[in-house]
Amino acid sequence: MKRSLLFVFVLLLPFFFTSCAQKTSKAVKESAFNSQQLIYALVTDLSPNLREVISEHETVVVPDFVNTQSYRNRSELGFLLSSMLKNIVISRYKLEVKEVALRQNFSIGPNGFNALSRNKHALGKDIGEARYALVGTYSFTDVKMHVFLQIIDVYSGNVISTSQKETKLVDTILKLEGVFKTDSPTIYQPLVL
Repeated sequence: MKRSLLFVFVLLLPFFFTSCAQKTSKAVKESAFNSQQLIYALVTDLSPNLREVISEHETVVVPDFVNTQSYRNRSELGFLLSSMLKNIVISRYKLEVKEVALRQNFSIGPNGFNALSRNKHALGKDIGEARYALVGTYSFTDVKMHVFLQIIDVYSGNVISTSQKETKLVDTILKLEGVFKTDSPTIYQPLVL
């Protein structure tokens, strides 16, 4: 009897040393985040209106994407999404892109996209000949990230067209946003003797 218990104990001993405990977060663990595909889908939804409103080789303003919770871009995520957008509108739509310092020329807040100048000539000097802006925002729920893209007339403030897509909230997105927190304990590799 003792011998059979010892045998079972020896068989189960490796399982005790190799078992791991891991908590799961609300975000999906390390699934792929394809930012280029997400931005391409947003632009494709805008495409009919983009072609009608903005002609080829016209200049557009593209600020960084901002989180709608704070309306500030202090993360890599907004910069990455706006860089992808610039790449697509330059290569696919042959538009000229004017980069603007968001805090100097414009603000995005609860009241929308605002020019930070009352002087139309000063504003014109900062943004050049651009009449339209492609403005992107994003927000988070427990398990998804929602991304919005709008064509806005810079001088009138009118929203010409809008597009919205969502993607699973994965660890990569949280890391780019700078809010990734791991609930997982450190897992050590078992020592092999």
